[in-house]
Amino acid sequence: MGIDEQTKTVAEIKSLLLEAMPQGEDSLWQAFIQALCKNLHCEAASYFSADDEHRLLTLRFAAGNCAEDLTNLTFGYKGIVGEVALQRKTLLVNNVEKDPAFCKAVDKASGFKTRAILCVPILHGKLLLGVLELLNPDCGAFSDTDRTITEQICAEAAKIVGEMHSASN
Repeated sequence: MGIDEQTKTVAEIKSLLLEAMPQGEDSLWQAFIQALCKNLHCEAASYFSADDEHRLLTLRFAAGNCAEDLTNLTFGYKGIVGEVALQRKTLLVNNVEKDPAFCKAVDKASGFKTRAILCVPILHGKLLLGVLELLNPDCGAFSDTDRTITEQICAEAAKIVGEMHSASN
């Protein structure tokens, strides 16, 4: 994907987020994961809200296989998603079986088979809003371009949600 195509993808998803904004934050996050899953050709995507004080993540929205089975699942900062929440850094893991942080329990419980993960913290300033998780790209592996696009889109989503919170206060 070239720079022009990357810029276009980010702009398209930002436009979708702005369209969803009047319906509220839940609509925005749902549009967010669906757009990323579709545009990055992933089998599934999830948005976890973060309670940083108690170090808890809650799977709020999911797209793809097993999405409904897992919504509202809450757990401590563990696994790759938990590592991203703690470190506030993107993790791109194209072979989860070789990553010691990968937590197999969710796959076991859901029947889903995770092979590759791109996981990005969603930060508004220093505040962790949540974590985005993209799973199993159609091509088999995430690229640095996928990482760059996803980080840009997460930054845009964080700005929009931050503005929503500021407007409501």
